[in-house]
Amino acid sequence: MQANNVPPTQSRRTSLNLLRCLILAFVPMLSHSASAQSSDQLCINNMVDVDLKTVALYEVDTPTGIHFVHGPEAGSCPAANDVCQQRARLVKGNQVVVISRFGDYACAIYVAARKGKAIATSGWLPLSALKTIEPSPHWAGHWISDDSDATIDVVAKDDAKIGIDGNATWNSNPIDAQSGQFGAVISPQGAFVSFTDGDNIKTAYANSACTIKAAQLGPYLVITDNHNCGGSNVTFSSVYVRK
Repeated sequence: MQANNVPPTQSRRTSLNLLRCLILAFVPMLSHSASAQSSDQLCINNMVDVDLKTVALYEVDTPTGIHFVHGPEAGSCPAANDVCQQRARLVKGNQVVVISRFGDYACAIYVAARKGKAIATSGWLPLSALKTIEPSPHWAGHWISDDSDATIDVVAKDDAKIGIDGNATWNSNPIDAQSGQFGAVISPQGAFVSFTDGDNIKTAYANSACTIKAAQLGPYLVITDNHNCGGSNVTFSSVYVRK
């Protein structure tokens, strides 16, 4: 039998290098999976890239009200225990925008207008404490969000049309202020609309034009855009209430 001429130290070194390569290849996959899972389960007041077809209006339907609870980022939440419970609480009749679900819980956003400002609260609520409602759309109004630099104005026009205009700014510093605007006259069909800024957009510029999707849900106007509606970091994506 021919003896193996590879020194033991070299053999061990080769095995360690192979193990190290396998670990380096596998760890990013775990990190990416954990990151994707946590981002999907976060419940925050952020409508960027949210599909409006999945958004719905719900109402608190328990006589004693209900507390918001933390999500999976807090460990074994959401769950009905003191560890998960937030201080924020809703009462019977309060209405919320639900943007996603996790098990028996809904990611809900509640926005209230107080002293000319919009105050938003978001978190998980048990679906058993909520009921779906579908009020008739009422678009007209001056709409504000918890981002005080974004506003939407909607006015009723002839032939069941509405004029909708938006203005937003992003001001990280006075020297580098960014702004965005859009405007259109549209004929809404029910509670959802999708349109491109302006009345006569040329096809050649359609890919770079500002596109808005909106849902009028009871006391809320929910807006998402395609990130082409202004300067750097400017977005209209949010949940609005009437001022």
